[in-house]
Amino acid sequence: PKFHVDGTPFTGSWGRPQRDGPALRALTLMHYLREYNASHPSLWSSESSEDFFGPYYTAEMPPRSVIKADLEYVSHFWNQSSFDLWEEVEGLHFFNLMVSARSLKEGSDLARTFGDMGAAQWYKEQADHIESFLGKFWDAQKNHLVETLSSKRSGLDCALLLGSLHALP
Repeated sequence: PKFHVDGTPFTGSWGRPQRDGPALRALTLMHYLREYNASHPSLWSSESSEDFFGPYYTAEMPPRSVIKADLEYVSHFWNQSSFDLWEEVEGLHFFNLMVSARSLKEGSDLARTFGDMGAAQWYKEQADHIESFLGKFWDAQKNHLVETLSSKRSGLDCALLLGSLHALP
């Protein structure tokens, strides 16, 4: 449910697509796998490892594992317009691209771990493209980063800070 500040229900249309979701889910699940693996290191080399890790990541295409599907989505659609973190503005957003770049960098490492070398290279290439693209968010006239490219808004938004924080490993 979505509400206005005064408590009345929001009945307008919802902003779609929201491209930050797959990147954030992939980051969360990759973090879970790292932590689980750290506390259960014998699982990695056991016969049941494929049963455990399979739902999270397998190299097969089309992707049927959740992390692989999310990384494929992010890697193919990061440069497409979407709605911002607040579901208000359509465009290209700093936050969305920051979480996309981080998910693809971590995804490249994960793909390499699972022997998915082609995907590892592709995810790294796309992360590098995003990092190059992020320079466009610097507005020399305003002398600061803007959250959304070509927006009539000031560009000052806490999504800049959140994107920066989410980009940290």
